[in-house]
Amino acid sequence: MIRRVIVPLALAGSIACGLALEPYERPVVNIDGITLTRGELEAYLALNLAGAEEFENDSAGEADQRDLVRSRLLDTWIDERLVLSEAAERRLTIDDEQLDEQLDDPSYESGAGDRRSRRAYLRNRLLIELVQGEVLHDVALPSSKEAAAWLAANPGMLTAGRKVRLRSLRFDSAENAQRVHRNLRRDRLTFNEAVVQNTDDESQGAPTIVDWSTFPPEVQQALEKLRRGWSSVPVDLGGSTYLFQVVEWIEPDPDAQIETARAEIVSAARRTAWEGFVADLRANADIQVVRKNLPFHYISDEPE
Repeated sequence: MIRRVIVPLALAGSIACGLALEPYERPVVNIDGITLTRGELEAYLALNLAGAEEFENDSAGEADQRDLVRSRLLDTWIDERLVLSEAAERRLTIDDEQLDEQLDDPSYESGAGDRRSRRAYLRNRLLIELVQGEVLHDVALPSSKEAAAWLAANPGMLTAGRKVRLRSLRFDSAENAQRVHRNLRRDRLTFNEAVVQNTDDESQGAPTIVDWSTFPPEVQQALEKLRRGWSSVPVDLGGSTYLFQVVEWIEPDPDAQIETARAEIVSAARRTAWEGFVADLRANADIQVVRKNLPFHYISDEPE
């Protein structure tokens, strides 16, 4: 988000004198007296826009959408420059051999641009990670009690990793499925007998283990309160009607759930701490943007 866009007289003068400057030399951002040029911004955009040529030439893409993406990248660029200044104040450095080793790794996706620009981009990314490491070092690991409380407040996570072993029987007629369901409920028929009487397909009725998260909502609703050995109400899916029988619930490991909850808590805490840190850097910096020199129309993410 860009909050201060008033160009000081000194900078305005340089702009007036800079009419003879090439477009890539013209200032677009000034942060605490340090001027960043349009050429630097365009290099950053090129490195961060995947499929930049396709993105630019996509006839289906709206101009406003392209401007919105670039606007958020400009915000991020400014944030990164603030963090890099913080890295310099903390005297953090990156070893040149480490840079070259990562750039030469075939698995490293370094984006567009020549080696020099990709190297500078990578150095900045690693410096930012060093600052993050120092800023977020004190984020504490939550206790088991705190993780259990988080799970209680987020019941959807309790079913993460849950599986069920079940049997299914498909019917072409919803009326036939309803008839078989009534007989199952009245104990006039077992599920095995229903399979034998209603299909010659040997694959039907065979127990199968299925991840709970893969079921569509209507199946989850039909199964969620069933105990072992119980059969579901008829469920319409894709033009056919199904009956399901729960053979066994396979619950996730409670210890694994606690560790998942801890990871979620830590991730949220780290994200909040980092956002607060960057917000403080912005609040204490003098940031000016020369919008007329930008290679796109800036779209703010907050009321101006």
